[in-house]
Amino acid sequence: MSKFPQRTCCACGAKKPPREMRRIASQHGAEPVFDENHKAPGRGAYLCFDAGCVEKALGRKALERALKLQNPLPEAFKNQLRAANQ
Repeated sequence: MSKFPQRTCCACGAKKPPREMRRIASQHGAEPVFDENHKAPGRGAYLCFDAGCVEKALGRKALERALKLQNPLPEAFKNQLRAANQ
């Protein structure tokens, strides 16, 4: 059993420590933001630092589901997410 908390990638299902993943947070259905410090309030979703995971999450709408968003992710945020993982 691990001493450290594990988080699950919403795209591939890999379990890793939080610092090895990117956290995206959204508070009460607001527009999602990158949470670099892993401390932002609201619901969070984790993604691996892998371009394949980003594309898989966007294609399956895994981020919308994990963050319980009512509206689709803004196109600008999707582009920002893609650019951050290149």
